[in-house]
Amino acid sequence: MSDQTDGNDETTDAATAPSESVPRPTVLFVDDEPFILDGLRRTLRHRRNLWNMEFIEGGKAALDRIAAGPFDVIVSDMRMPDVDGAAVLEAAATEHPESLRYILTGYADKEYLLRALGPAQRFFAKPCDAAEIAASIEKALTLRTMLPTEALRELMGRLKSVPVPSDTYYALLQQLDSPTASAKSVGAVLEEDLGLTTQILRLSNSAYFGLPKRLTRAQEAVEMLGMESIRALLTVAEFFLLTPLSSALADECKKLAERSMRIGGYARKFAQRHGMDPDIVTHAATAGLLSHIGSLVLQVNEPNSYARAMRYLDQHDTSVGAVERAMFGATHSELSAYLVAVWGFADPVVEAIAFHHHPAKAGPPERGALCAVHVAQAMAGADTGGEDAALFVHHGHEPVLDWDYLDALGLGDPLRAELGQAQEDG
Repeated sequence: MSDQTDGNDETTDAATAPSESVPRPTVLFVDDEPFILDGLRRTLRHRRNLWNMEFIEGGKAALDRIAAGPFDVIVSDMRMPDVDGAAVLEAAATEHPESLRYILTGYADKEYLLRALGPAQRFFAKPCDAAEIAASIEKALTLRTMLPTEALRELMGRLKSVPVPSDTYYALLQQLDSPTASAKSVGAVLEEDLGLTTQILRLSNSAYFGLPKRLTRAQEAVEMLGMESIRALLTVAEFFLLTPLSSALADECKKLAERSMRIGGYARKFAQRHGMDPDIVTHAATAGLLSHIGSLVLQVNEPNSYARAMRYLDQHDTSVGAVERAMFGATHSELSAYLVAVWGFADPVVEAIAFHHHPAKAGPPERGALCAVHVAQAMAGADTGGEDAALFVHHGHEPVLDWDYLDALGLGDPLRAELGQAQEDG
């Protein structure tokens, strides 16, 4: 049973209504308890002219709605008697991979929680504040509007080879379905693929991550870096290092993999050094690792055009983004963010990838993953020896760092001091 709120109430605040030329996003709320849905409907009434909201009773009805057509966001309860929330979000991820998928779960739902780790992009603990859910949805939708979605879809339609998660990746998600999932069991799945295990351990043990000890087993890598970063390393290993390519293109992909590792490692160190929360540290490392997956996709699919774009960049006073947009319709950052969003990585990861060259475009400055990746890409872009030497380097005829953004966060002076110390030591 689905109940749609159409937003035509006379008391709607017209000042908050979107432009008629901009379609309102469709947001689905799924729960088996009618009174929960009624409460959400009342609490979110003020958004009825901003969103098309549908309130769906039960998991089976949700599956029917998912099959019926597209939507932008789905928020589902976990425990439902007919079809549970994990199954609902799995169907949403399969049928509409670009959708935003949130789950509501209680502390007693641990076995269900593990099953939702793949398709769910954010978890809310019950009882939860509807205003918090609405704010999260609004932020995520705003992020999506900042990306040139239609241009990216057109670009994706032209590409012949687009990376998709591997069988090993899906085996990892299946392992997470088990209520006894652990670093040991996830590591065991990884170790069934010797090539991937070797690559992941090599990448994990690189100097960029600065781990306190050398890792020798996949289980240790999962324990030290966390599942999200392992997913990112899996992506780097498969698409940058293990994809069959011509020798020339393989060399370029290895260079991109090296750059991605440096960005991920520097982002992790920067976030740790400045006391950011562990979740932010993980998001920063993950975003850094995946920030150039779009570059790989462009090189693999249109190597001649990509090479021509880079030659043009070297010869003209313009930016990487401007050249890529003119050549392909979107930038490597936007394409990377689009792919990572479809694969279900967290919104802070998507945001950090999309705007790591121009963080001010994402909104008010925050000490988060975006800030860390912005600094890390400058460090990784240094042609000289030390990582801090990149802080004033220009790449592609544009400033690498947005000092106004960093100063607003109180990070500009510490970075300048670090640069000065590095120059004295050097």
